[in-house]
Amino acid sequence: MMNVLGSRYAVVIVMAAAFLISPVLAQTVGQPSNTSPPILVDNAARQAADIVLPFRPNAAHCDGQYRWLNSPMQVGALVGGWIKDVRVIRYRSREGHLKETEIRDQVRKVWQGTFQSASCYIPWAEGNIWTVEAVVEFYDGKQTTFVTDGSHVELQDYGGQYWYMRALPAVQ
Repeated sequence: MMNVLGSRYAVVIVMAAAFLISPVLAQTVGQPSNTSPPILVDNAARQAADIVLPFRPNAAHCDGQYRWLNSPMQVGALVGGWIKDVRVIRYRSREGHLKETEIRDQVRKVWQGTFQSASCYIPWAEGNIWTVEAVVEFYDGKQTTFVTDGSHVELQDYGGQYWYMRALPAVQ
């Protein structure tokens, strides 16, 4: 009787441990964020007349957070976590309708581009017209945002912080 009772407790303990560490394991599967994840553009992506960034509460109260790097870093490496894919949800084109491959190529160029500094607020004075809005999906189910115009980038990291940067050199 004691062996049956003991083995049941062992099963319960193992199941509880597996449940508690499953989010940690989910983040160790897939590919690291500094490689280019699959970039998906499906029928749900639509051409937008305008892509406007909503007010970001943590950007207004970020105490001027700023990161200067000794050497350039890839845009995708700032996200952190293990990325499943980048899903384009809206895009804007000055030349009319874009093909899926053109949208995917633009996102990949920016994602693999580098930057030297990032801030929690928009540091540039010049105006810009955002052309791609995407959702970064992680293996644990979490989602963050990625918006770009091919040069300027707004990227929400895994922890929820929004970062603004210019890709170097400017991606065309």
